[in-house]
Amino acid sequence: MTDPQGAQGHDRPQPSDPDATPVRGVPAVPPVPEAPPAGVRAAGNPFAPPSAGSPSAVRPPAATPPAPPTASRPPRRAVAWTAGGVAAALVVVAGGLGVGRLVRDDDPARPGTAPADVQRVDLGAAEFDDVLLDVAPTHEFSLPIEWALEDLPDAPTDRGVVQVFADQQLTIPATDAIAHVSWDGTISVSPPNHEILAFVPDFEEQFGDSEEVTLNAAGEWGVHDRYFIAEYRDRATGEPLPEPRVTAFTVDDDEQAVQSSVRVDDDGVAHFSWDAVEGADEYYMVRADDMGVDVIGTTSGTTWSSIEQDADVQAALAATEVLDRDVYAMNQAFTVGLFGEDDAVDGFTDDGLAVAPGFGVVAVVDGEVGPLAVQGGADLVSRLPAQEAFNAAEEMGVTGATVKTLEQLPTSYPVSLADGSTVVRPVTYDADAITEAETWTGTEDDAGNVTITGSRIDYRIPYRVVGTMFTDTYTVRAPDMEAARAGARAADERAAAARARTGDEQSYVYVEAGAGDPGEGDVVSRVAPEVPYQVNGSNPLTTYLAANLVAGERYVDVSAFVGRGSAITPTGVSLWDAFDEALAQNPMALAYGRTSVGYSPDQQLLSISYTGFDSEAARVSEQESVAAAVQDVVGRVVTDGMSDRDKAVAIGDYLAANAEYDYAALDVARQSTFASIEAPHAFVATGVLVDGLGVCASYAQAYKALADAAGLEAVYVTGTANASGEGHAWNKVKVDGAWRVVDPTWNDSSDPNRYLLQTDAEAAGDRTEDTDWMLDSRVAEYAAG
Repeated sequence: MTDPQGAQGHDRPQPSDPDATPVRGVPAVPPVPEAPPAGVRAAGNPFAPPSAGSPSAVRPPAATPPAPPTASRPPRRAVAWTAGGVAAALVVVAGGLGVGRLVRDDDPARPGTAPADVQRVDLGAAEFDDVLLDVAPTHEFSLPIEWALEDLPDAPTDRGVVQVFADQQLTIPATDAIAHVSWDGTISVSPPNHEILAFVPDFEEQFGDSEEVTLNAAGEWGVHDRYFIAEYRDRATGEPLPEPRVTAFTVDDDEQAVQSSVRVDDDGVAHFSWDAVEGADEYYMVRADDMGVDVIGTTSGTTWSSIEQDADVQAALAATEVLDRDVYAMNQAFTVGLFGEDDAVDGFTDDGLAVAPGFGVVAVVDGEVGPLAVQGGADLVSRLPAQEAFNAAEEMGVTGATVKTLEQLPTSYPVSLADGSTVVRPVTYDADAITEAETWTGTEDDAGNVTITGSRIDYRIPYRVVGTMFTDTYTVRAPDMEAARAGARAADERAAAARARTGDEQSYVYVEAGAGDPGEGDVVSRVAPEVPYQVNGSNPLTTYLAANLVAGERYVDVSAFVGRGSAITPTGVSLWDAFDEALAQNPMALAYGRTSVGYSPDQQLLSISYTGFDSEAARVSEQESVAAAVQDVVGRVVTDGMSDRDKAVAIGDYLAANAEYDYAALDVARQSTFASIEAPHAFVATGVLVDGLGVCASYAQAYKALADAAGLEAVYVTGTANASGEGHAWNKVKVDGAWRVVDPTWNDSSDPNRYLLQTDAEAAGDRTEDTDWMLDSRVAEYAAG
């Protein structure tokens, strides 16, 4: 998780922040940072007191689960469901007992909850409120209530009162269940009065006929091997329950449910396996969701993978022509809903109606289909790649139409997962498989006539998205084959280095959808504004963006730097890379962690929103306060004739002596997802320099501001602490002609200046820097050797 003073400066998730899910138009949520090395007071971790000692990570509390009907009920006791003989048995692990039928003995008068001949056994606290095994296939539940639906003030629907699920987590709706509030003062739960059918496609023929199969008879339970009735209202009062009341039951059925397991391999393929069922001549791989049950695969064996009956994937694997071997989609039968995040950019959404499906295997014995034991719902679909995220790829500038040179070969590519989310995964290149490609050049007149003027040899470089089967090629210009191979290997090394730094998966947030159109009276900036403060940037685009950030511009035209539809300059600088650098290296913008940004490639327009300022006047006033503090500090601690080394030490000593760690910001970040709004000074130079309080972003931003004023070359740096893998921020400063590492936060400790003027090798023992603070291509220029 990224430190709030770490790599996340706007609403695009960063590589070191796998857990953040920022909201467009809202500043990125500053997650809880890592703990400091032992003995360091308030080091890189504002979320653990100095006495914490060894490194530890503290995460914010989980978000409150949504209201019923989607709330899940955590188990109170470990319970294993097994299929023994002809009837399912419930094994209560704590008691070591297995019984054929069980209800709780503390309420024997509940009408309609069990057949009259049910055996009552007192086993103490049960896993669920009621557990009924082997109920009759035609059994109907009639649960008494003392209110009518129309009498409840919040007017819930039937689904807000009761639902039936096929999984213990209450996420997969049971296909063969009808549940509603009856007119006679009961909650009625019954099987449907019609057959539940499924269709088995002809997997050999893409448009072949489907075979119709019956999953259960009309008026009978039996599609699933277990059921969970979830009630969300108190039976006596109708008030919402803090957690659902759950009745678990199985059906008296001679058919055996198949208990399967699933794993996802390094290519993103799901592999299911199970034990053979006696008498079974075929197995159906099925998907169950709120729309019913679909057969997505068939086999006579006891294993099945998610691509073995995927016609498109199999055709690509069998192709002999190079251009036919590319894979763009997989695991399509596992996708949630019709549209994902990537489709939303084009205006297509499921309006939040999609439900995570469950998957499993059913055995076919003598033509009869057995019950389904569902598994692998939300957890499984969140791990399966589904297709390349084409809209995200355009925003990132990594499409084949954009990447034309070796320097532009990307290190990552966006992928849509089966749950609809978009993530960014590393890319790997095959330098040994590069082929030549003849590219024709020509001109086109006003009538559309093309005249060929010549041709050249380009190079087709194959790549694969790590963790998927997605493959394609980039056709790029290079002097010769040797240069092309060298460029591919260099890109591979960059990708591998980025992968090592970031570790967990990085979510992708769409920036185009966050770009607001200027309203009447809004001004679009098309020049670098004149500002009274130092503007830092390693390249013209960063300097341009930095000036606009310092000036607080809301809309910034970037058409002078990038082409229409692109986010990369002709020289290979990414708009987002430059924006990250501008945020990190310009403390007087007071924007780090306090901005959200959108981009319209068609308009070539950035829209930037700022938080923590009530007005433009308040923003200017805060800048003036910080500038005054900077001049005061530099005037007191920097004297004529000081060497750069002396200045660097003096600034660090001042911060250690005069700044305190902001524990109030600690509490805010623990309790709130909007810490950068509720404690805005804690993440910029204002905190340390004006308030005397800040987290490590504030320490490092303050050090950068003071160094700029003192005439030092210094940069703000982000990365991770090796002990915990959590994010952190510090500085580098140039002294005696060489860059050195300075950590003003960790130096404010019982061991002062322990982290002052280190080399990269010395600092590498406790930290690893990332590339979010500077253009990736220029990070090496700041090596502290």
